[in-house]
Amino acid sequence: VLEGAPCTNLNRTVEDEGATYRANISYDFGPDKMVYATYSTGFRPGGVNRRGTLPPYLADELVNYEIGAKTEWFDNTLILNAAIFTQDWNDFQFPILGQNGLTEIQNASSAQIQGIEGDFAWYPLDGLTVSGAFSIIDAQLTSNFCGFVDANLVPETNCPQAVDDPATDGDETGAPEAPAGQKLPVVPDFKGTLTARYEFPFMDFDAHFQGSLSGQTDSNSSLLVVDQSILGIQEGFITIDLTTGIARDNWSLTAYISNLTDERADLYNFVACAIGTCGAHAFQGTNQPRTLGIKWGQKF
Repeated sequence: VLEGAPCTNLNRTVEDEGATYRANISYDFGPDKMVYATYSTGFRPGGVNRRGTLPPYLADELVNYEIGAKTEWFDNTLILNAAIFTQDWNDFQFPILGQNGLTEIQNASSAQIQGIEGDFAWYPLDGLTVSGAFSIIDAQLTSNFCGFVDANLVPETNCPQAVDDPATDGDETGAPEAPAGQKLPVVPDFKGTLTARYEFPFMDFDAHFQGSLSGQTDSNSSLLVVDQSILGIQEGFITIDLTTGIARDNWSLTAYISNLTDERADLYNFVACAIGTCGAHAFQGTNQPRTLGIKWGQKF
């Protein structure tokens, strides 16, 4: 910032350092079956917000504990993989839309993500493959988010009352902007896919039919309680995709229908300015509508 310039609140710097670690142990209890355990960490450096009057935000760190198995059964005609995990997320960064439409990065004290995920591939008949994947996730705050930090930029978790309330009997803890137990945004409890593909000879061509089903349950739009009440829930959805095609030598021709039922999935909700001002005019981001097409492929 130049001396004498009108904006003297932009002279902010952040310096961070961190390390990530990963340790894994596995055990093969057969030529096509194994189990494993993993410990790993993640780190993102802090930074300076675009609005100079806001404090910088801290680095966030994630610790992941995971155990799982990768297996093949029945002469490798069935593949089953699964894992369970717990992730502890400290000082995690998340964006909100602040005044004048500027995005602000804030830190919440802590969150935990627990889940189960798996995938499979089954080959019941010559040319037929049935495959899929799923995840079941519980992601929530484990401490209150008050919306402000202490002198060391650490997020406060005891939220004071705006005014003394006799009904609190001396308890000055107020309603947080997001309480412990609040679900993290854009994380559905369940998400999955299922695909069936049949490949077969047709005249002098290699032909195929394929159908795919994918979907998820509903999820929150925002971490903050007030914002969530304005933006609303992102509804769950199911979409269907179909393809068929032929191939020979180094070329292929495929016809497809994406989103067969023309489902307008609610992928994200947003506003163009501070939510208290623009909340009544929230926008919804949707997936691609029903699409029919033909694709030609050529290998060189």
